[in-house]
Amino acid sequence: MHMRWLILLLLIACTVEDVNVPEPNIPRETVRVPEPKIPQETVVPFTNYTVTQSDTITSYTINNNGCTKAKGTPIIVNGYVVFNLYDNDCKGPHGDTLFALDPNTQTLYDLGDYGSSEGTMLYNNDQLFIPSLDSAYYLLDISNIMQPVLLHDNRRMKSVDSAALFFNDHYYVGTINHPNPLCQRDVNIDCGAFLKIDMTGQIVDRLDLQDGHRAWHTGAPTTNGEHIFIGTGTDIKGDTDTEYLHGCSVLKLDENLNVLAIADPELQGCSEVEGTKLETAVTGEVALGPNNVWVQFVGPEQHDETAVIQYDHDLNEICRAYFPRMSQYASAGYYQAPTIDADGNAYVTIQHAENQAKLTAYKIDTDCVPTKLADAVGYDGVPLTLTNQGVLFLSPGQLQIVSETTQTIKLPAGSVTSAPIVHNGDVYVLTEEGTLHVIKHDLEYAEGWPRLRGDNHGSATLS
Repeated sequence: MHMRWLILLLLIACTVEDVNVPEPNIPRETVRVPEPKIPQETVVPFTNYTVTQSDTITSYTINNNGCTKAKGTPIIVNGYVVFNLYDNDCKGPHGDTLFALDPNTQTLYDLGDYGSSEGTMLYNNDQLFIPSLDSAYYLLDISNIMQPVLLHDNRRMKSVDSAALFFNDHYYVGTINHPNPLCQRDVNIDCGAFLKIDMTGQIVDRLDLQDGHRAWHTGAPTTNGEHIFIGTGTDIKGDTDTEYLHGCSVLKLDENLNVLAIADPELQGCSEVEGTKLETAVTGEVALGPNNVWVQFVGPEQHDETAVIQYDHDLNEICRAYFPRMSQYASAGYYQAPTIDADGNAYVTIQHAENQAKLTAYKIDTDCVPTKLADAVGYDGVPLTLTNQGVLFLSPGQLQIVSETTQTIKLPAGSVTSAPIVHNGDVYVLTEEGTLHVIKHDLEYAEGWPRLRGDNHGSATLS
């Protein structure tokens, strides 16, 4: 009898010890069992917000304690305007919440909590792909927006802060490569990885350190319908950044994540401007024209100027447009990206060289000759949006519709990072503080680069 009790106690002790053993990083070959679909309760109208209204602008402000921010661009899902928030430096009441606004009834809904997110979501084939700061990504079946179904929640990977690409029945997205200990102390292989994910949410392939790739993926992947293009930031590994791991470069891949071409202007990999923390990272996604590729960078190779570079689809450089800038500040933020019209001309926002808080919008033709469009007060710019009535140039406190007869619409104060979108003629602007402005208008998108907007179907695909 005593022997049986001794064996039982030993078995219990071993079980407890096994629970406390930390899980190792999952090797790429591991195949996970698909998770069951988890239906959510039918959503109900959200109430913790305030509405202010003028003749042409209706503003919906999420009530929070100042901790919650918004950076991702809203998207349209089955006629609803869908957006999410994230917790900045403290915990807010709605930092995990996914919201949907019904423009017809002006009703705001809480669709559930799906992790803090500062990246733009992707809607495709009744699925919603949500990049997440605390769970890499969530994948929802949102065919019935009033009852979302959780298909997959990847809590094992590192954070994703940029949008995904849907291409050939798979999602493609990259993770961050933060210099903090969570990524660098033990050189976490999940940091700076580029993932291929099937429609159940399972990772089926990856490009990572074992393949000589480890870089912060600063914007969404894009595709010309045949190949995938990505832009990157820092490729730090542990306590060193001397090894080139595709940092601060543009890569062309096939759908199986083979690297076909690399564009790495000037010095190899990332470099910092002397005396600053500016790196030569790609800002936002790599924008594709019919026969060209436009790339904007956060910082320059030199003190006094920065370049927006045009390549062909094989990443051979065509030409550069140079802009003067201040040596201590970025010429572009990480949430910017070029916009392209139907003729392949690029539209970008540059931080002004003489004033840190001044932004200038430019059009760059295919000979890389820039033309100034308009100025605004602000720091990091947002992507310019092309419409049938002009270029939407959003900055704190105003929206300019730039044309021969520029129209300026004054907005309530608020910082902006996400791009304005157009839906049923109206313009939707989401501020960093969590206010969604709806501006009554009669606009339509112009033909050209779709830039993560509208219903977001195949938004990163050149069409």
